Amino acid sequence: MNTYEISLVDFQFIQKTSSPETIGYSANFKIGNKIYFTCGIEFKSGKGGKSIYSYDLGLNKWELLPDFPGMGRLDATGFTQNGYGYILGGKESDYQGEDEQFKEICVSV
Repeated sequence: MNTYEISLVDFQFIQKTSSPETIGYSANFKIGNKIYFTCGIEFKSGKGGKSIYSYDLGLNKWELLPDFPGMGRLDATGFTQNGYGYILGGKESDYQGEDEQFKEICVSV
């Protein structure tokens, strides 16, 4: 998946290192100089995934981290509070008719 930075000075797109795989419907949050992409959809199965990637803004580098410990999910919301990343909600699937909604908050990283 192509990754870009947008200059707010002249609105030019600057291409960065591409992510190792396509990331969609993930819960994202930023801690320090890294953006975390948690869970999201597994496009082959249509179910929620457990992968966690971090992107280091300063080094322009992607890293695959250990899997999310909870159930795989997509369409969750991510946010940061006091240096911790949180994942809120999400659902199990869009394609297979299994549409379990999650209501817990999970702490990540």
